[in-house]
Amino acid sequence: MKESQISDALRESMNAVRLSPALRARALCAMRGSEERRPKMKRKFSAALAFALVGVLVVAVALAVANRKGVLDFLSYSEATLPENAGDYVQTDVAAGEQDGLHAVVREVVYDGHRLWATVDINMDGEKPLLTGLDYGLDDEEKWAWLRHDESETDDRTILDVYRAEGYTDAYYIVANAYDESDEQDTSCEVHLQDDGTLTFYESIAFEQEKAEREITVSVRAFKFEEKDGEMVVSQNPSAEMKLRFTAKASAVDDEETIVSVEPVEYESIGVRVDRVTMTAKPLEMDYAIEYTVVDAEKFAQTDDGLWFEFIDPNSTETEPYAQRLKDGFSRRGEVTPMDDTHYRQTGTLSLDEKADCYTLRAYECWEKRRFDTHEIRMKKEE
Repeated sequence: MKESQISDALRESMNAVRLSPALRARALCAMRGSEERRPKMKRKFSAALAFALVGVLVVAVALAVANRKGVLDFLSYSEATLPENAGDYVQTDVAAGEQDGLHAVVREVVYDGHRLWATVDINMDGEKPLLTGLDYGLDDEEKWAWLRHDESETDDRTILDVYRAEGYTDAYYIVANAYDESDEQDTSCEVHLQDDGTLTFYESIAFEQEKAEREITVSVRAFKFEEKDGEMVVSQNPSAEMKLRFTAKASAVDDEETIVSVEPVEYESIGVRVDRVTMTAKPLEMDYAIEYTVVDAEKFAQTDDGLWFEFIDPNSTETEPYAQRLKDGFSRRGEVTPMDDTHYRQTGTLSLDEKADCYTLRAYECWEKRRFDTHEIRMKKEE
């Protein structure tokens, strides 16, 4: 495979990626001002006042937790459409733990049997610690706004600038990941520093196997930054680490339905026959599978093993082919798997609101971005 072909294929796939400005451009973020420290007051106060103050603190903590970004907030960055009842599938307060000043809470999880989305909140004990993760470091490049995920574009300071100027007492680099030890998986992750100093990890995982329930491990480690020769360097040894474990159970879909194509369809110009298209509704998106057979090896060879199919809107006014596609699902995971020398299976996801009785399916090869036959695929309920 030529380097230019790989480059074109990558460009093609990235053209179709639809992410929020925050995730795509690390959009700048407005920073919360630091709170003033009040002097301690040495005076007596009544029990009634004490209870009132406790009540205020409880409300303040509740509001802070309620305002933290959750699974559905991160999913909303995608162009896929959340169903109205999406909140019904969110499991909350899943697992929590504390070790050597490191606090971790698996706050929200959505699991559909094949994919898992989760938010993990991390805190460290200390007077005013600053937490970072992934590729957000304490240097002259990483912007504070990127870590805060705000789109105001008004704050050009680096994370290091804020650390030095805002009275932070310590800084930690956090590593957190969720996984199933018994299965292969593809994982993507993002972090967001919340208003109250909590570092939230958003994990999106696609598993190889589909299971009604699975055991999930969340590994969390905290590495302290140390200043050496004017630079902030991450320690090689963790200051604290822990593992949380919980059982993820697939959410049931009340109106789950599988629809299949009515009949095989020939794609003559590339020598393949689409034998079957399957759509299965999940809680937040639809799984699809396209099974096809090579019936003319010579014609098929022109795709250079780069054949893909795309679902398109036949009424689209867009001129760019990738912009004519139907909306992907949230996980956006797609792959083509050879079943044998002549049989292939393409899998992926679509947004739930793209459910239809008939789909327009176009063939293309990803290297040179050439488009081929386009056919209507009529669907029926699986018997």
